[in-house]
Amino acid sequence: TVLGEAMQQVQQPPKVWLNSSSATIYEDTRGDAPANTESSTRIGSDFSMTVCQRWEAAFWAALPEGVRPVVLRTTIVLGDGSALAPLAGLAKVGLGGPQGPGEQYFSWIHLQDFVRAIDHLIQTPIAVGLYNLAAPAPVVNREQMRLLRQAVGRSFGLPLATWMLRLGAVFMGTEVELVLKSRKVISERLPELGFSFDFPTLAAALQELLGR
Repeated sequence: TVLGEAMQQVQQPPKVWLNSSSATIYEDTRGDAPANTESSTRIGSDFSMTVCQRWEAAFWAALPEGVRPVVLRTTIVLGDGSALAPLAGLAKVGLGGPQGPGEQYFSWIHLQDFVRAIDHLIQTPIAVGLYNLAAPAPVVNREQMRLLRQAVGRSFGLPLATWMLRLGAVFMGTEVELVLKSRKVISERLPELGFSFDFPTLAAALQELLGR
């Protein structure tokens, strides 16, 4: 809201305003249900989803006339020092098995593709509205952890039960939802703009990041 008010007072407002939202706005999606795309109306109502909805509503209400709006619903970004670090650490010490039920979807994007996508959206004048920043191949947690073990050179990993994850989240000061929520998200609109991913699969992304 404050940013929108400031833009309305300057003589030359920015040409484009990118609002950083989150793909966690979508409902928990499991099994054979279709992935959430930009046209999905399956928006949830828990705490994090409500925060996202209010954040986006404030953005649209504050948008000055003549400024091109782009909303980035970003999945988990994999890069140096990202959410990948604790997961790789677990895999290296033999705790890289399925987490909780293991059937929850993991949607992600490589840091390099994240930066490239943002640049593409800035440089493309017809890019307006919602865009999911998500690689085209979400995987279930069981497969995610298998690929992670493969990338760090571990053939076996003990599973972590839901109660273990809840206890660990308390000690880490984080939310267990980050692991247990099923995020099945892809982007329809980025490919329509001519964007292609350098890392379309999780296997390729993990090999690049952890094989250095």
